[in-house]
Amino acid sequence: MTHQDAQATSDVVTVSFIGLLGMPVSSMDFNLIVAIPMGVSVVTSKMLRDCLVMIGYKEMPVDLVLLDLQDFDIILGMDWFASYHASVDCFGKMVIFSIPGQPEKGFQGFLAYVVSNESDLKLEDIPVVRDFPEVLPNDLPGLPPERKMKFTINLVLGTTPISKTPYRMAPVELKELKSGYRQLRVRSDDVPKTSFRTRSGEEHERHLSIVLQTLKDKQLYAKLKKCEFWLDKVYFLGHVVTKDGISADPGKFIKGFSKIALSLTKMTQKGVKFEWFDDYGHSF
Repeated sequence: MTHQDAQATSDVVTVSFIGLLGMPVSSMDFNLIVAIPMGVSVVTSKMLRDCLVMIGYKEMPVDLVLLDLQDFDIILGMDWFASYHASVDCFGKMVIFSIPGQPEKGFQGFLAYVVSNESDLKLEDIPVVRDFPEVLPNDLPGLPPERKMKFTINLVLGTTPISKTPYRMAPVELKELKSGYRQLRVRSDDVPKTSFRTRSGEEHERHLSIVLQTLKDKQLYAKLKKCEFWLDKVYFLGHVVTKDGISADPGKFIKGFSKIALSLTKMTQKGVKFEWFDDYGHSF
């Protein structure tokens, strides 16, 4: 079973630091996908349970997920702060723990790393792209112009628009459903239209200029914070694309997945009688 921590709230300890703690490593019953502050997602199934965080006189236990990090030894996530009713005073540079029923004490602390979801990318800092500010405006200038080709979807007579989903859907499920179109296979005849390959930065610069100039001429627009330019590495559908070729994304690899999913594989085979055994529960 794989669980995704979509909100990046896990408490994390680095592999190189656990030797100093001298605590046993436990295995979880599932693989956890964690989004870390460095902007990538990694998979883990190991953790340290009941580690004691000492702040002044107060012991605050925490379960730490084991990850291979470089920048920090330990990261305490929002779940830990919330469990101890913590609030961050950015102006006063203080973290305040208001634990119900506990006396108030003061200790000095420091914020080491603050992550913002907002992109700090500026248009004027991107080569080539900065020459086409009309294509990436902060606000659209108005309605798009009339086009020669008009796209329409012809509905069956009597069809009415769907006003609600056919069944109740969790927000995470709805988000996954909306993003599913990226997993659709492109028709083989259309693949050359949707991708291109360059051998040098100069060639890429020329292609990028052509694309942006075409968007400008046709009065089409893009959103800057949803675009990425001049990348050395691209993650796409479980693969990593670089100048050296295409490789599997190590962050998506789940060690021993065929063994984990063995019970599900057996139960879904054609003509096999459905039988449930106690050890099957470890796969879900």
